[in-house]
Amino acid sequence: MPYSRQALRSRRAVLERDWASYGRAPVQASLPAAVGSDVLHSWRRSFAQVPDSRRAAPVDEAAESSWLASPLRRAASPLLDELSQLAEEGGLVAAIGDETGRLLWTSAARPMLRRAAQVHFVPGGRWDEASIGTNALSMALGQQRPVTVFSAEHYVETVHDWVCYAAPIADPTSGCIAGVVDLSTTWDKHNPLGLAAAASFAQRIAALLPQLAAQAELELCVLGEPVVRFRGRRLKLTRRHVEILCLLAMAPEGLSLDALHAQLYGDASVSLGTLKAEISHLRRELAGAIDSRPYRLTVPVKADFLAVEDALGRGSFDDALSTYPALLLPCSQAPAISERRHFIEAGIVKAVWNCVDAETLWRYASRVDDSSALERLLALLPRDDPRRPLLTRRLAEG
Repeated sequence: MPYSRQALRSRRAVLERDWASYGRAPVQASLPAAVGSDVLHSWRRSFAQVPDSRRAAPVDEAAESSWLASPLRRAASPLLDELSQLAEEGGLVAAIGDETGRLLWTSAARPMLRRAAQVHFVPGGRWDEASIGTNALSMALGQQRPVTVFSAEHYVETVHDWVCYAAPIADPTSGCIAGVVDLSTTWDKHNPLGLAAAASFAQRIAALLPQLAAQAELELCVLGEPVVRFRGRRLKLTRRHVEILCLLAMAPEGLSLDALHAQLYGDASVSLGTLKAEISHLRRELAGAIDSRPYRLTVPVKADFLAVEDALGRGSFDDALSTYPALLLPCSQAPAISERRHFIEAGIVKAVWNCVDAETLWRYASRVDDSSALERLLALLPRDDPRRPLLTRRLAEG
């Protein structure tokens, strides 16, 4: 049942007051009556990351090519007309974003076109929390559940006229978050059915992902104990084969035989013929999905270490820590992989010291033995937090 306009106006006024109060004294701000703890925590993170001058989301010009190559596009294609019709009839803007919160596709009713353009709620718009502050897309991705963000719950004031409903697209096979669906309109049209609709579309898109992954998808999970899947099937590969796949994933444009040899073996006395034999065996495992001259993978690749690198490159430190479980192929001595491992590790150290969200750090420190994370977490947690003694003990035990 829709909310009355008077009830919505009253709620908006209270939120605007709380938002303004928070902006005057963010450090001392306690939990306002109208603001949930999740939103307040997001405001605090946003205050530390988002410039005061930010009025619109940054834009990534490569979004169109990313959308064309994305499994999300193929999964969502049967539903795009329906999404567009819903947006048109409901006075909405509908959007699909990737797992980082970057918008890949949008469709807006005429009343929302100008509003969406003004805040860059368009393909390429980066709606992660670090870029544009508290919003439904980033919260749905971070909490991995459907979320509504109403009016001044948004951190950036230019979106206070909006209400947004977002739901994550979770791959039912791997459990990984593949993207997000968002439906947005003006605050005075807030309706609880909006969240249900966003969640329904997210679930329907997710249901099609395994079928597409089985067609031509190579997945490399190599942060820690390696797992490689091709077309939905787990492959039993040697360490050397996994290293070759990682090197090819790092170089989508391809590598010459000599370059691949140098990155894999360094100065070791291994013949080019041996490397050719390794590639031939690997090509058979991948149903011919490795080209030569140059050597390159011919199927879409999803690699966990590349996702972490992407998050680090965008300065999304919380995302990087949330998706980093262990070192890149810790037993590998391949020169290029060792170099990449140290590069990622250095980025994670930077992410730890730049992270302002204690809960993200807590989850990270629970998975990874990292003394710097423990120190940073102790600096962030309140003095009466019951987790402090455990962290202090772990730090002392080294």
